[in-house]
Amino acid sequence: MILQHLRPALFLHIPKTAGTTLIEIAAQHYGDRNCLSHSDYMKYPLENYRHVPFISGHFGYAIAGHLLAGRYSFTFLRDPIERVLSFYSFCRTRDPDEFDIYRIVQSNSLDRFLEMALESPNEFSHVWNNQVWMLAHGWGGSHSFNDYTEARLLKLAKAHLDRLSHVGFTETFPADLRIIFANLGIGHEGALAHSNATPERLTRDGLPASTLRLLDRVTALDRELYDYARSRRSGGS
Repeated sequence: MILQHLRPALFLHIPKTAGTTLIEIAAQHYGDRNCLSHSDYMKYPLENYRHVPFISGHFGYAIAGHLLAGRYSFTFLRDPIERVLSFYSFCRTRDPDEFDIYRIVQSNSLDRFLEMALESPNEFSHVWNNQVWMLAHGWGGSHSFNDYTEARLLKLAKAHLDRLSHVGFTETFPADLRIIFANLGIGHEGALAHSNATPERLTRDGLPASTLRLLDRVTALDRELYDYARSRRSGGS
């Protein structure tokens, strides 16, 4: 049974933004049976989850928007290029037979993988402006990229971001975690070891200019969203 002092929560978990660490700590306080994470939301209809105190997952705002009422809601953003490089590096460590995206990554160079994402955004939603997509609509909904213009996606992502209680950043993860847990009623101190981190991942340092140009193109909207969120933070929002 959930402790009475813990506040119901909604975490829109964008992949490769350090969220797994947060979920593992939250589960220690709420209890595993009171938490959803990652792809749990795909198992049953949305109505089955309204009573769950801590709801998180790799779903988009199409799902999150229906669960905000009465919950402390939050997400994390990450420098867009670093997020894509982290995702690519992560996929290279996985079993290629588990998911198609793992096989595709392991069968192609980084440049070719980015070119494929630019050619087919719908098929590469893990990569092509993933943070904007997740906040505009995202996984778990009925729409695809083809239903929106890029301007509309960015506008929706910003508007939905503004509805969340807190927007954290991977780059300031410990400080954001303290804010989130204080609002949820969780006391947590000490050093944090990031879960699901990819060792020896690619970084932008040393990448050829041609690769950096591809990374810029595949994350152009994400960069605008990230800069918008950072400006909100610096402005005290």
